[in-house]
Amino acid sequence: MSSLRKSSLVLKTSDITPTPAVVQGYYSTPTVLNVTNVISGTIALTTLIYGTGTVTSQATLNSSTGGTGTVTVVGQTAATPVTGNFSTLIGTTLYQTPTTSEVGSSISNTGVLTLGGANANVAIGQYLSGTGIVAGTYITGGAGLTWTVSNNTTVATTQIYFYTPVNILLGQVVIGTGIPTGSVITAGPTYNATYGIEYTMSLTTTANVNSEAMNFYTLSTINCLSLSDASVTNGIGTCNQTRTKFTFNNINLRTVLGDMYDKSDIFNLCLNTISSSVPSLSPSLDANNLIVSMKLSGLPLLNQTYDTGVQHNQNSTNIGVFQFSTTASNTVYYNSTNICTFSKNSDICALTIEYLRVIDNLNPNTLGTYQTPISSVFPHAIFVFDVIGIEKFNNQILFK
Repeated sequence: MSSLRKSSLVLKTSDITPTPAVVQGYYSTPTVLNVTNVISGTIALTTLIYGTGTVTSQATLNSSTGGTGTVTVVGQTAATPVTGNFSTLIGTTLYQTPTTSEVGSSISNTGVLTLGGANANVAIGQYLSGTGIVAGTYITGGAGLTWTVSNNTTVATTQIYFYTPVNILLGQVVIGTGIPTGSVITAGPTYNATYGIEYTMSLTTTANVNSEAMNFYTLSTINCLSLSDASVTNGIGTCNQTRTKFTFNNINLRTVLGDMYDKSDIFNLCLNTISSSVPSLSPSLDANNLIVSMKLSGLPLLNQTYDTGVQHNQNSTNIGVFQFSTTASNTVYYNSTNICTFSKNSDICALTIEYLRVIDNLNPNTLGTYQTPISSVFPHAIFVFDVIGIEKFNNQILFK
């Protein structure tokens, strides 16, 4: 059997994180996120995080109702839409507006298109529509007044319409005056001999609009976490709204301590290191809200639970002081000099850590004599502890 006298315990607040809401949407500008569908969860009237930016919801959006709405965004990159001129003429079908047209034009039985007049807007790759033209006919080559087309069906002198294809993708959301909110492209392009290029939208609502410029955005799936409510209960533990008090459940001391568990009845829990992440938003502009003592409970503590404020022992002890930054991460090395001693009474325990302001010993989200409550949740933190067994020898206790 080994003579192990030391082990480590690592507690991570990121293990106790709410399940994010999942939405579909697009950033129309760097400050506007358009939510077209809430896939799961709820976006409440709170500040939220989307990737590296933050937003404030303008309405409660919930997956049970699908959820569409606009939220204000900070620090995002706007999506670049595909644009094109379209109109809806029948039901949910979008018809592209012609790029140009030319009267007195004809197509020969050899596939030669002859324009009725000079037209600088005619180009290779354009699709054609007009009386007698086969759907899907497009220009394959040529210049000036003479062009070749993909179909050699004879078309007598007529007015021909020319359409420049737009790179629209299935699933893109359609934005235009009169277009119902949440409309997306479900089919296309198809080619109509009369109306040219056409696409089908998802909604059954008829959207009758005049020819106009429309935008087409590719939807992204985005995870949303609240910056004002970190409360959660999961298989790892529980966390309060502001991430200033959290409990780690079902810590197996026998597994953590190894053979020390049977060799010793008393142990020293020694704080080694604390590291905090970069806050998404500063919890407070008042530094006194960010300088906190850390109260640990959940172990049968020995000889360090006396509280001078109430003049009796409590079930918790102070394991150290830490200062959170408003804009950066922070790491403090305690080198296991902050020690609390506990006895062994159960294999399984739950450890709770709570932040209390040094200035008044209140939770940072509490209105105190000197401070106002914090404005957003505290950043994630990781706590590294050393656990040292106090070994029994010849009826004496030796501190190793």
